[in-house]
Amino acid sequence: RREGVQMQRYKRGYGVKGWNRVQCYAVRMENISTEAQRRLKILHFWEKHGDEATIDAYQISRRTLYN
Repeated sequence: RREGVQMQRYKRGYGVKGWNRVQCYAVRMENISTEAQRRLKILHFWEKHGDEATIDAYQISRRTLYN
């Protein structure tokens, strides 16, 4: 039964250009590291609240933020 599920996943994207790349990207996003999650959280905060608030909230330098 498990083999059938794997076959269905394969058939779902069969013939779609770029499907393999999208599938590999999805697998990588599921396994994102905790450091990457922290950085993404900081970037979302920065987008919403701006430079000064982000620097104060996360105690990082402006240079680190822009890098």
